[in-house]
Amino acid sequence: MDIILQGPIWPTTLQTAMYYLELSFVDNVIISTWDDESIEEKDIIDLPRIKLVKSTKPPFKPGNIDYQIISSFEGIKKTTSSIIAKMRTDQIIHKDDMIMMNNFVLNNIDDTNLVYSNGEKRKGNIYVIGMNKIHPFHPQDHIFWGYKEDIYKVFNIPNKPDHLTNEAGAFRDPAYIGAMYFKQFYPEIELYLDNFREYMVDNPPKLDAKILSEKTRDKVFKVFPKIHMDWVKYGWNYPYEMYIREGEYYYEDLTQK
Repeated sequence: MDIILQGPIWPTTLQTAMYYLELSFVDNVIISTWDDESIEEKDIIDLPRIKLVKSTKPPFKPGNIDYQIISSFEGIKKTTSSIIAKMRTDQIIHKDDMIMMNNFVLNNIDDTNLVYSNGEKRKGNIYVIGMNKIHPFHPQDHIFWGYKEDIYKVFNIPNKPDHLTNEAGAFRDPAYIGAMYFKQFYPEIELYLDNFREYMVDNPPKLDAKILSEKTRDKVFKVFPKIHMDWVKYGWNYPYEMYIREGEYYYEDLTQK
C-alpha cells in the first residue's frame, strides 16, 4: 500500500514517513505539501520510497478545507499501489495499530455491493477513523483508507464554495467532503447542498439529509476500531472523548449494538 501524508511540514513529518516504511506492507509514502514549505527533493534523495509533491496554496478560508482537498488529491495522483491511505503530516499512528488497521482492511475491503450512480460498482470499502451520527454525511477526515480508485473519487471534488464556508452556521467541512462522496451514490443529495441552510447546518429545520445519512452512512464509510495516535500539532493523543461528545462513533460502538 501507499500512504499519503498531506499538509504542512512538521518537525516529525519526515520521521513519520520513515517510521511507516518500516512496516512490511507499506510500499511508498507520499508527502503532499505546499510550495512555500522548506522541504526539498534533496532532503529525500537517499529515500527513494518517499515521494514529494508540492502544490500552490489556494486562498485561505476558515477551516482550510480546500488545503486538504488539494493536497490529498495531488498526493493520491502520485500513488502507485492498489490500496492507499490518506493521512496527515502532523499525526503519528503507532505501529501496532497500523498493523491492526491493515489487517482490518484486508479482511473486509471487498465486502461491498455499492454502485455509483453512473452504474460503476465500487471497488471496495473505504475506512475512516470515525463517523458522526449527529451531522449528516460526516466522516472524520483524518484517515481515508481503501482502494485508490475509490479514494480518488472522495477527493476529486471542487473546492468548497465560498457561501458554504464564510457564512456563520454553514455546514461542517468534513460533511462537505462526505456529502460530495455520498452524492455519487445518492444524487438527491444535490438538493440538500443547494439548500444547505435547510438540511446541512447544525440543528437543521428539515431532517431529510439526516435520515438518509442514518440509513446509508455505514455502507458508504466503514469505521475502524479505536487506535493510538499522537497528534503533534496539539501535543495530545486522538481526542476520542471530545469527539464522542460531538456525536462520533467507532467500530466498537457498532459491535455492541
